[in-house]
Amino acid sequence: MDEAERLLEDYVADMPAERRETVERLHRIIRRAAPDLGVRYWDYGGGLLGYGVYHYRTKSGLEGDWFALGVGNRKRYVSLYTNGIKDGAYLTEAYAGEMPGTKIGRSCFNIYEPELLDDTVIARLVEETLTSLPAA
Repeated sequence: MDEAERLLEDYVADMPAERRETVERLHRIIRRAAPDLGVRYWDYGGGLLGYGVYHYRTKSGLEGDWFALGVGNRKRYVSLYTNGIKDGAYLTEAYAGEMPGTKIGRSCFNIYEPELLDDTVIARLVEETLTSLPAA
């Protein structure tokens, strides 16, 4: 078992079955679309699995490293984060019509009905996220 699979196993260990299945499914889609992308645990909103790292700098001069994509178990749903940008806006806006069963946050899809999601759309979102960010 590689490090990414160990992280996944630890992360989902105590989750309700339905959310565990959703997190595992998203993990598999991301890993298939970008098999060399690093995975690590990030302490963000209760913790999540973050995929890829990119360096950002804000207009005010703040800078740091952040995850390109993330999968997080939340109280009532699973969130899929994308920090990808298209035409000056987060990719969530561009993909809104292709992600049924979700509510959209600024940079995430809060997934309430995972059975409605199309794996090929998620894989395309992964690929577009990575091409939109510097050295993700």
